[in-house]
Amino acid sequence: MGSRFTADMPGMVAVMEELKKRKLFFLDSITAGNSVARKAARKVGLPFAGRNVFLDHADDVEGITKRLAEVEKLAKRTGGAIAIGHPREATLKALVPWLKDIEKRGFKLVPLSSMVKPRRSPG
Repeated sequence: MGSRFTADMPGMVAVMEELKKRKLFFLDSITAGNSVARKAARKVGLPFAGRNVFLDHADDVEGITKRLAEVEKLAKRTGGAIAIGHPREATLKALVPWLKDIEKRGFKLVPLSSMVKPRRSPG
């Protein structure tokens, strides 16, 4: 239901306004192609981020491992990447070895808040 809700501009503006009051930010999983979350966040001046890579559309270790390689490639090219996934067995099986030597490969996990750029308030 959350994905459907992200297509509702009045509802998303209300959510963004409340998040702004609480000094929070919004991460859009971008699971719906018609999401208005970014536009609503800009409208109210709320910090916003959207995921770059969805790890586990396919629930298999090999596919997830390939997606993790995409995360690395994107992070190298752009300086950072946001990946999301489900707490599934296959996802966890792929993440454990990947995380084990992530820093040896030149990467660092950071809080999501460090990936979110502040927005200036409109007006």
